[in-house]
Amino acid sequence: MLPATSPAAPGGARAWWDRVTRLLPWVVDLAVVGAVGVVALIDVVQLSGALAAEKALAGLAAVALAGARRWAALPALALLVAGTVGLAVLATSVVGDPGIPALAPIVAVAALSTPVVRRQPALVAAGAAAAGAVAVASVATWPSEPPVRIVATGLLGGAYALGVGAGVYLRHLDGERLRAADAARRSERIDIARELHDLVAHYITGIVVQAQAAQVVADRDPAAAGAALERIEGAGRDALTAMRGMVGTLRGTADRAPTAPPAGLAALDDLAGLEDLVARSRRTGLPVTLGISAEAGETARGATAAATHRIVQEALTNVHRHAVDPTRVDVAVRVVDGHLVVTVADDGRLPLGPDPTAALAGGGFGLIGMAERAEALGGRLVAGPAVPPEQGWRVEAVLPAMASVGR
Repeated sequence: MLPATSPAAPGGARAWWDRVTRLLPWVVDLAVVGAVGVVALIDVVQLSGALAAEKALAGLAAVALAGARRWAALPALALLVAGTVGLAVLATSVVGDPGIPALAPIVAVAALSTPVVRRQPALVAAGAAAAGAVAVASVATWPSEPPVRIVATGLLGGAYALGVGAGVYLRHLDGERLRAADAARRSERIDIARELHDLVAHYITGIVVQAQAAQVVADRDPAAAGAALERIEGAGRDALTAMRGMVGTLRGTADRAPTAPPAGLAALDDLAGLEDLVARSRRTGLPVTLGISAEAGETARGATAAATHRIVQEALTNVHRHAVDPTRVDVAVRVVDGHLVVTVADDGRLPLGPDPTAALAGGGFGLIGMAERAEALGGRLVAGPAVPPEQGWRVEAVLPAMASVGR
């Protein structure tokens, strides 16, 4: 199993921060239920006419169904639409003044329309939006004074338009995010495919050299020839494992993260290249420090070393482009529980903008590329801002030792 890691500060602060983040959707749900509840109270204060009891029940139902927006939004919307239209039809047939229209059910319909339009298939979302519009239009048929009808229809229609518009906008953002992520993954796989020659050359060259050496010493030193054949067997097995994983990455059909190494193995067979990478970053003005444990230097070979180099390279590029006034960038490579842990952390301020964390993640694409590299080895990558009061950004990859890949 991969060791548990965190992209941010030590101790329980990250766990606390994660819990707060997970609670935010429920806070939004409570706010929606509270808003519908306030409108329901307005309905109760205005209760009068022949349908007072029915409108009170409709308000209670609206509050209850608004709470189902996260786990049963579509059925809740259908029930509210049916109830609202039914109440309007009933209002036209009662004897006496039915009073003002029931407001809470329409507000709940507007609130439910957002998740329905955002998450349902296109045809279902369109049908649900049309049904909601019918419910809003039913307010115009309410047998009350014309000014009341006009004002109620305008206000509720505006609220419904905002709900549907928010759903359409969020649906568009979700689609753009998915398309951008797919494009980034395709680009990363194309990059891996282009470097397939390096992978083949790395292993096959070693096999050829060992085979030639075995031929030379076969007659006078059979033991040495046997040892060479064992090394050839191991190199061939590693080559097959890496090739299988790379094909799985390019096809995108593996049930789990593929076990292929990223490219560049011929030039990045150990961690020595990190020194040059850090030195180049220092020349650009980044205050980078590098720490490689002795065990990590012995463990990281071939695919693991190449992935480490690429992840550090991308992380430092993101710091250089997006971090504001960093005074420290720490690159650490160590072994934890038999796995290689690669960490790049800085103390720069987050950039200004509507989504500063997306910028430090490389607009989403750099982070996806780094994650692809880690997953190509059966590892994982986490990234995120430091937990307040600390500042900065942290990227951490957990990679299996090269000796364990495919075994």
